[in-house]
Amino acid sequence: MNHAKYAPSAAERWSLCPGSVRLAARIPEQPPAPWAVEGTHAHALLQLCLDERETDAYFYEGLTLDTATEPWKVDREHCASVQVCLDFVYGLLERADGQLYVERYLPVPQTVVPGDDVGGTADICVYFPSSRQLHVIDFKHGEGVVVEIRDNKQVRMYALAALQEFPDPIDEIVLTIVQPRAYHPFSTVRSETVTPRQLVEFQGDVEAWITACEAADAPLIAGEVQCRFCPAKAFCPALEARALELFGKRTFPEAIETVLPQPAEMSAERIATILDAWDIFEGWFKAIQKYATEQIAAGGQIPGWKLVRAQERRKWAGEPQDIAEKFVQLTDCDLDDIYPRTLVGIVAAEKMVKARAQLNVAKEFKKQAIAKGLEAMAELTVKESSGNAVLVSEDDPRPPLSPAELFAAVKVPRLTS
Repeated sequence: MNHAKYAPSAAERWSLCPGSVRLAARIPEQPPAPWAVEGTHAHALLQLCLDERETDAYFYEGLTLDTATEPWKVDREHCASVQVCLDFVYGLLERADGQLYVERYLPVPQTVVPGDDVGGTADICVYFPSSRQLHVIDFKHGEGVVVEIRDNKQVRMYALAALQEFPDPIDEIVLTIVQPRAYHPFSTVRSETVTPRQLVEFQGDVEAWITACEAADAPLIAGEVQCRFCPAKAFCPALEARALELFGKRTFPEAIETVLPQPAEMSAERIATILDAWDIFEGWFKAIQKYATEQIAAGGQIPGWKLVRAQERRKWAGEPQDIAEKFVQLTDCDLDDIYPRTLVGIVAAEKMVKARAQLNVAKEFKKQAIAKGLEAMAELTVKESSGNAVLVSEDDPRPPLSPAELFAAVKVPRLTS
């Protein structure tokens, strides 16, 4: 898929790191990552359901579709994720005058570069003439990174573009992210409302970011957000410089020879600095490892490194039930000792409930049947924490543990100052 030079989907990168636009342009196009392919498939299913006005994503479960780069099979994970978005959209459309727009390309208004350089495809727009209200909805199938709606640059760029594209007057814009597979303390569907005036002011920010990117000396600025999905991070000198800064060295050979201090020997401020850089460098190291693997596989050389066959590990050969029965004959043990029964996970159980609830039910009653089934299942579950303490940054919405909770959950020495 070809994206505009300043695509809204990459706005978090190029707005924070102006030099990344020029650096990324030098990188040959790479095949999409598996998680990106899954996202493409889920978006294709969502578009198909909305184009066909199908309210039940499970209608396509098990079918092979040719709506992406190559044929693929719709599974329950796709259906469960897409169904959340469908329920939200069709809930909006219960209002009689809703006008639905699906996968609409929107050029973003700005005065810095040619128009084709700035724009992207909005997943869903719903316009209500009677209330002069526009909904801009972005569907996220991913589960690894939670995306917040507040001040979200991607969705705001779509909304800014929609203001120009829709000829009818708009008084209010509701921006929404639907991310069913990622845990969020508030909801899988998150919205914020903005005014046309706010979006016009936001256009000034977009133009300032693009101007900075177009400068001959556009700087590379490493950071967790902008580096996370950057295609050029394996080659980024700013990331390398930041890594060396942590070591206090000028070259990597010097850094490698450095005897790293033990955590108990470091100040709290030093530990905080390293924790802040953790996500950046973890992604960078993985990107370098992936690139090195690809280079050696293609016949290149990385001094001191080679590819070998993965270590062999023993595994059972055959169907589990057959193996268990033969093992019982071999050892005279009970079948449950070798092949114990265990409950499936909560998520897998929810999928089974949803699938069962829809059997022999008319389409217009399927949503109610699913809700009733999940309500019954909820009585069999309980929410509880493992009791372990998890280290997160201060911007995490969860409240910090109290002194008593800390004492019960963690036993650690005090940090030195």
